[in-house]
Amino acid sequence: MILYTEKTKNKNIMFIIPPLTELYPNSVDDADEVDIVHPPLGVLYLSAYVKAQGYKTFVYDSLIKKLELKEIELIINKNQINVVGITSMSANYEKALEIAAFVKNMGCIVIVGGAHASSAYKKVVSSPYIDVAIIGEGEVPLMNLLSAINQEQVINNIQGIAFKEDDEIVFSGQAPRIHDIDSLPLPDYDSIDMEPYIALQSLGLISSRGCPNNCLFCSSKNIWGRQAIFRSAKSVIQELDYFDEKFKYRGKELIFYDDNLTLKKERLFKICDLMIEKDYQFHWKCMSRIDTVTSNMLIKMKQAGCYSISFGIESANNETLFRINKQITTDDIQKVIRMCSDAGIIFHGYFMIGFPWETRENFMETIEFIRTHPEIEASLSILSPYPGTDFYDNREIWDIEIEEVWNKFNHLTSVIKSKNYSSSEIYTAFSTYLLYEERKHNNETQKQHQF
Repeated sequence: MILYTEKTKNKNIMFIIPPLTELYPNSVDDADEVDIVHPPLGVLYLSAYVKAQGYKTFVYDSLIKKLELKEIELIINKNQINVVGITSMSANYEKALEIAAFVKNMGCIVIVGGAHASSAYKKVVSSPYIDVAIIGEGEVPLMNLLSAINQEQVINNIQGIAFKEDDEIVFSGQAPRIHDIDSLPLPDYDSIDMEPYIALQSLGLISSRGCPNNCLFCSSKNIWGRQAIFRSAKSVIQELDYFDEKFKYRGKELIFYDDNLTLKKERLFKICDLMIEKDYQFHWKCMSRIDTVTSNMLIKMKQAGCYSISFGIESANNETLFRINKQITTDDIQKVIRMCSDAGIIFHGYFMIGFPWETRENFMETIEFIRTHPEIEASLSILSPYPGTDFYDNREIWDIEIEEVWNKFNHLTSVIKSKNYSSSEIYTAFSTYLLYEERKHNNETQKQHQF
């Protein structure tokens, strides 16, 4: 298949980041949580990559400004843009589809990427408003696709894309991963307004791509496979130097957005040593796994400025931990809680309820674990069975029904119908957690006022 543009061929491309969902802030002005709104690093990497190949990019970031279709129309017409790339998760896919319909009706070629396109590409390319879905790591497939569009060549042999041709869905196969990610240019921070992110102190970086684990509920493997690829310590420090020099960011909050920063221990120690040597004075946090940290590692991370680590705990029930392939036990979790406390690092746990076999008693078991560990920070969510996960693909085996309303895939809404629990039971449990967190917050606030 050849994609023909209705407009004059050029090397201009627009990237659009839709707002998150109605349940989350649509702009930085509404956000009070650093973790909610952060620079769209995936798109910024793509922008930098195609710019290096001679393309001119325009990035419309609806995370920090209200989405205005009229403004998008003006940018497209002024710059004669004929290709638009849209990223989306499942939760904001409906908004992405609305944008796709708008720009398609303007005569643009529409490319969609991100987690949802990678996991549900058959449904994505079935839309009349979407020409191509990019599956997985985007830089190379996107560049090959843009070259084919400009040269009016067939796209069928480009790896890492899917499209619909003659009522048949064509998937060209996964593109090979980029193994030398040090060779990629830094994200194109100049393409968006960074001031709101700097004010929120939500700057961060990705020092590795992918995760080798196989948690049953996670769709990361649909993007990266089950392989983690790492930037060198030198490359990481170059980006931190850039933050320090470009944004005057010394001494501020920093986030590592890796799935697991502690996976490669020698590299992490080297990064920490260089951060200490550079004396950035960053206060930083990251994500990790219970089974990849050691006491010595936590001490070194603390010395380098780490103040909080988020761990995927999911459940306080050992059977559930086994069934979702976490490969940890509650004893392991307790041990790492103590290790973090000894190192002076906040233990932040991500917990989840709503697995198909769970009951009300299991929900309350997890919430009771949170309640009896006031020394940790906790975030509880409701299972969203994303496309490409075992729960979504094998729903008959799990004996569940899934309400495929994508904006409900937000971890705050239950979309699973299970014989083991009712929606009222899961929402009652979730409300119990929220009430506990509110009381905990009020008690901490009261203690602060006493001093």
